[in-house]
Amino acid sequence: MRAFTPAFIHGDATTANFIFPWGGGVVGIDWERFKTADPAADLGRLMAEVAHSIKQHGGSVAEAVPDVQHVVDSYCRLLPPGWDADALVERARFYRAASTLRIARNGWVPRLDRTALVAQASALLADGR
Repeated sequence: MRAFTPAFIHGDATTANFIFPWGGGVVGIDWERFKTADPAADLGRLMAEVAHSIKQHGGSVAEAVPDVQHVVDSYCRLLPPGWDADALVERARFYRAASTLRIARNGWVPRLDRTALVAQASALLADGR
């Protein structure tokens, strides 16, 4: 986890902090937690947020897999030359699990859903998926 190249990260990579203009691209907003750190932290948090958002709006964790993978693939395509995408994604799994637990602690999430989120985070940490 310590072997990473520090980079500028958003620090609060949630689905609400990005705008996707009709013409393409992406715009980050709400930069109050901007800092230099492991970029896997932003990727992992965004992975957790996308999966939770799909589940929250009637989908399933399984249905979220292609969308989460699309986020990962898109992020990795834009990495600077020489960066180890596999190592970044491996670290991002840890941050995804941590962010999934962060979501689970919210009181507005129904108890059964919180339990499922804890199980999901445990599975991420146990087998790396």
